[in-house]
Amino acid sequence: MQVFVSYSSRDKDFVRRLVGDLERSDADVSLWLDERELRVGQAIGSNFQDLEATIARCTSLMVVVSQASAGSFWVEREIQIARSTGVRVLPVLLEDVPVSWAPSFAGLAHADFRRHREYRRSLHRLICAIEDVPVRGRFLRAKEAVALVKARYAPPGELFGVSQQGVGTLYSLANAEDWEFADAMNGTSRFWITEFCDVVGSWIHPYAVIDGGVQALPKLALQGSDPVPVAGSVVVMSCALNHRAALSEERASAILEQGGDEVTRITKRYSKFRPLLLQEAFIDSAEAIDVATNYAFGLDGPLHQEANLFVLSCLERDKHTRGIPTWKISFFDPALSMSVLAVGVDPRTGAIRDLDLPREFLNARHLPSRIDEETGNIVLSMHTLLKALETKIWDLPKRGLTAAEAVGMAYSLLSEQEPSSQWQLAFLSNTGVVRPAVSPVVGSAGKALMHHDGTAGQWVVEMCGTNVTRITEAGRTGYRYDYRRIMCTAQGAAVDNEDERHLVMTSPLAASPIPGKWLEACDRARKAAARAVEVPYALISVALGRPPSGASWFFRFYGGGEIVAKASVSADGERVLQHDGGG
Repeated sequence: MQVFVSYSSRDKDFVRRLVGDLERSDADVSLWLDERELRVGQAIGSNFQDLEATIARCTSLMVVVSQASAGSFWVEREIQIARSTGVRVLPVLLEDVPVSWAPSFAGLAHADFRRHREYRRSLHRLICAIEDVPVRGRFLRAKEAVALVKARYAPPGELFGVSQQGVGTLYSLANAEDWEFADAMNGTSRFWITEFCDVVGSWIHPYAVIDGGVQALPKLALQGSDPVPVAGSVVVMSCALNHRAALSEERASAILEQGGDEVTRITKRYSKFRPLLLQEAFIDSAEAIDVATNYAFGLDGPLHQEANLFVLSCLERDKHTRGIPTWKISFFDPALSMSVLAVGVDPRTGAIRDLDLPREFLNARHLPSRIDEETGNIVLSMHTLLKALETKIWDLPKRGLTAAEAVGMAYSLLSEQEPSSQWQLAFLSNTGVVRPAVSPVVGSAGKALMHHDGTAGQWVVEMCGTNVTRITEAGRTGYRYDYRRIMCTAQGAAVDNEDERHLVMTSPLAASPIPGKWLEACDRARKAAARAVEVPYALISVALGRPPSGASWFFRFYGGGEIVAKASVSADGERVLQHDGGG
C-alpha cells in the first residue's frame, strides 16, 4: 500500500517521527514524503509528471491536520486531488483546527494525536486505518484477555497473574521498540500474558493474548513437585511473543535438535516461582492505569506531560508486599532498561497504595534474545534462561515484621533470659515511645517504619513488669516498673536498655488499659487512620501511647521523606480521635 503524506512544513518534526514509526512497524505500507522524493529546488512535476498522477497511484492520502496545514494551499490542493481521483483521505489530527476548515473532514474517522501520551495508541489505530482492518480485537483490557483465555482453553486452576512481561515466568519481546506493541497507557493492550496455577496438579499454565487471539504457551511444573527433576531443565521459550505467528511444536523441536550446544531439548519445564492465587475480585486494567497516570502526570506528579513514555502493567499478589494483591503500573522511557516510575494501585479499592514501588526491568534488555531468521520468531536459548533464573529473585524475603511477630519475639526473649519474671506490654512503636531508638541492623529511622501491609523494618516493644512500686521524690508521686526495651527486626530481638532497667511513670499503666485483642485493634486503627487522612503515602509510623487520659494509637504518614498527615485513633481502633493533613 502506498500512502501520500500531506502536511505543512511547519509540522515536519512530527511528520518525520510518524513516518519513521510507520516504516518500522509491521504495516504493509510505502510512504511518499516530498522531502525524501524531491531534490532541493526540484519541482514536483519534473519528478512525477504531476502531482495528480502521484496521488492517484496511492491507496490513501494521509493528511496531518494542524493550525499550519489549515492555511496551506498545497495541503488543500492535495486533499481536493485525492477526492477527485477516489483516493481515500486519512486525517491525522495533530491540533484543533479552525471551524471553517473542519467540514473538510466531516464523516471521516481520524487518528487523534493531540494527546502526547496517546501517541502509540493512535499510531496503531492509524496502521489499522491504512490497512483497512478493524481496530476492535487488537486492544483489550486485562479482564477481557482473561475472559478470552477462559472461553478458549478453560484452563485448570485459578488466575494468579496478568501482565505484559509475565509473573511466574519471564517473557521478552525482541527490543524496546517492540514494546510499543504492548503499551498499555490507556488501560488496554494488544498483548497480555495470563497465568493460571493448577495447585492440585502442580502446574503453571501461561497463555499469550495477541491481537485478540489466544496462544497457549509451554506449561511449567512447580519445582519440588517432581522428586527427580530432569537435569538442567528450565523454562525454554522458542515462541514469538510479538504479533507474528508462533513456531509450531514441530518447528520448535527441530530448532532445539539442530541448536547444538546453544539449546537443549527439554522434556519437562520447571519454575521456581510459587504462585499466590488472585481469589479476590479486582478492578480492570483501565481503571488502575487511569489512577496511576492521573497521579504520575498530575500537577504535583513526578512525570512531565510531554514525556515519551509507555506503560507496562502487572497484577499479582506481589511478593514485595507479602502477598497483598497489587496492580503495578510501570512507566518506561524507551531508551532505558529500568522504569522511571512504578506505582502500586490497590486492585480492590482502586486507591493508590504505593507512590514509588521498586522499579521494573524491561525484559527486552534483561533477557537477551535472538530472532530466528526463517520464521521471524524470538528465540530464548537455554543459556539465557538459566542466567535469568540465577539472577532474578523469585521469592523475596518479607520486608519486615508484623506487630504480632515482634511482640511474640519480645515475650520469648524475656521468658528465656528472665524466666522467673512476669511481663506486660507497656508501649509499642516503630522508633520508641519512651525515647527514640533505631537498631543498628536497620540503620535509619526511614527503614524502621511500617509499610502498607502492616509490616515494619523495626518494632520497639517496651515491656514492664507486672508489679508496680509507688514512689515519692521531691514531693511528686510516681509509679516504678521493671522495664525492658526490646528492639525487634527480621534478624532477631535484643534488649536495648541494659543501663535503664526501670521506668517511672506519672500514672499507672492500669489507668489507661489497652484492649485484650490489641493486635486486631492495631490493624483496625491503621486502616481507620488511612481512610481518614486520604493521602497518598509511602510509609507509616505508629505509636501506642498511654497517657492518663487513656491509651490511643498515633500514626504519622510519610511521602517523599516528609510527614504528609497525622492521625490518632482510640485504643480499640474504632474511632478516629483527630487527624490533620489530607481529607
